[in-house]
Amino acid sequence: MRIQAAWAAFGLLLCLALLKPLSGDLAFLAAFAYQIYVPGWIRPMDSPLAFLNTVDLRSFKFVLWLAFITFSLYGGFYFLAQTGWASRAGYQTAFFPAKPNTAMLWSFCVQFLFVALAEEYFYRGFLQKIWGGLSGVLCVNAAFALGHFIGEYDPVRLLPFFPGLLFSWIYHRSGSLFAVTLFHALCNSYSEWLAASFHWSPK
Repeated sequence: MRIQAAWAAFGLLLCLALLKPLSGDLAFLAAFAYQIYVPGWIRPMDSPLAFLNTVDLRSFKFVLWLAFITFSLYGGFYFLAQTGWASRAGYQTAFFPAKPNTAMLWSFCVQFLFVALAEEYFYRGFLQKIWGGLSGVLCVNAAFALGHFIGEYDPVRLLPFFPGLLFSWIYHRSGSLFAVTLFHALCNSYSEWLAASFHWSPK
């Protein structure tokens, strides 16, 4: 089973390497279908709807508290990084919190259903469950980072390795696919909100 999981991870990376240079949208759809279908094909007892069995108030509260702590820290770091980069480039930054709107709500729904659920089901609910242990977690998140890097080849796209470690911990700590999927979607939406709230202008 471990070897089959390794081939499944390799197949996803190969799919992304071939399709991303051709079309980002096509690669997105293919990756979604692959991540949803392949785990259930290898382990027929698994289903992407397994997250429904882990939906509970305790997981929801856990995610909200964790999001409050981590988003506060990340928001402060993001502010300092943006200010530093802007200053070195001869710009100044201004922070105007983006107002919630329908587009943001729609983006969160897309992040939850088509990005976070598929990725967490494949990487944490499938690969991590099979590989297990610290070495398994490191391999899972190396594959997770490579999934973002392959086809784009921008070193910055390797950074998801680090939030991936947090996602792995949440899944290990809670045993809830719902919890890690929700947190993943919230992280992506929060990053989009921060990007929309910071503005650079010449000094």
